[in-house]
Amino acid sequence: MSNSNAHISNLSLAKYRICCRASEEIPLPKFKGAVLHGGFGFALKKISPYYYQRFCQIQSGPNPYFFLPPLETTSQYSPGHEFSFELNLIGDTASYFPICLDALKYLGGEMGLGKRRGKFSVLSIASAVPPQQSDGGGQNALLTGEAIGTSREYTGCDQMRFHFITPLRLKNADRILLTPPTFSTLFARIIGRLNSLGVFYGYGPVIEPKHKQELLALAQDIPLHQDHCTLQELNRYSTRQKQWMKFSGLQGYITYNGNFEPFWPYLVLGEWCHVGGKTSFGFGKYIMEQQ
Repeated sequence: MSNSNAHISNLSLAKYRICCRASEEIPLPKFKGAVLHGGFGFALKKISPYYYQRFCQIQSGPNPYFFLPPLETTSQYSPGHEFSFELNLIGDTASYFPICLDALKYLGGEMGLGKRRGKFSVLSIASAVPPQQSDGGGQNALLTGEAIGTSREYTGCDQMRFHFITPLRLKNADRILLTPPTFSTLFARIIGRLNSLGVFYGYGPVIEPKHKQELLALAQDIPLHQDHCTLQELNRYSTRQKQWMKFSGLQGYITYNGNFEPFWPYLVLGEWCHVGGKTSFGFGKYIMEQQ
């Protein structure tokens, strides 16, 4: 079987960790991704309709950005409370970070967050990089898929725990999966997202078709070992559709058994890029734990 990962650098990613401080009381839901995503969109539209169209009105393909919201479940930030979140920009859209930062500052200082429009200030920005690299600390954060995919070493373990720290929303035959996916289904969705991001915002697919089919065939032999997931029923208000909408997903641990070396760089890159639906809100963030 081919072990070529030559195409993985077709995709690049810039990850920014943005630290903030509440200036006022900010009531927020348990999962804060939809509120953050919506606020960012409104602020961007206010300060730059052009960039709003580029970021938030994509006719086909994935969004060129996605958040990892604050993971704390507190329902209210008091004045002085510090919180942080991640903003990820794909490929060439990383050059638009300054306008994204302006939108977030406008959201915090002028518009406010949540139903009561609580204000906040941006304290600091750091670029997230793989552990073996020094932190750029500023806005030079663009990393290739190869740099990310080789940033973690596979130890040869035969058991892998996927910890979904935000809900996993996968569809099968147009239905939301209510039970944990097989490894082959999960890996297929990871590859599908990475390829889509590479095609729309990079230099092409991250994996050539023959190698993809080889890996998908191997993935069929990786069994599910343990399931410690629960279905998270969440609601958000869609200003576009003027109604409350459900956007549930699975959260917790899924453990699989097998040899993960052939899949490894794509799984590591998937950690950074999330998987499944509603990724722009922050859904589908997983962390692998080698057992």
